[in-house]
Amino acid sequence: MFNDYFHSVFLTEGDDISIPTTPVCEETISDIILDPSEVYDVLHCLDPSKASGPDNIPIRLLKECAHSITPSLICLFNKSLKQASLPSDWKLSNIIPLHKKGIKSFVENYRPISLMCVVAKVLNVVFTTV
Repeated sequence: MFNDYFHSVFLTEGDDISIPTTPVCEETISDIILDPSEVYDVLHCLDPSKASGPDNIPIRLLKECAHSITPSLICLFNKSLKQASLPSDWKLSNIIPLHKKGIKSFVENYRPISLMCVVAKVLNVVFTTV
């Protein structure tokens, strides 16, 4: 039911969409080296009440083990950036309906949200703040 509704309200292939242009960046992704303190700060600020994604890694675990796992994550993240490639599992997400308002039995009162893999979410936050 949700799948049919969400599918019906999104653009189809033939729809015209306007994509804004962005300035050209001289730096390539492989030139970026992440700092351990950046990763630690993001891990430390994770909200353990949020749901985990398809990896099923509890956010509380990453937050509480931030000091211990930061060096390993830095190696993974920097290698991914250097190779300009992400592990395929990090590209997965779970789409779930989130109630907005109104009567809960109407699918129109929901919006889809993507639950990303937690490690991918950490990389995304670190990378977008660099």
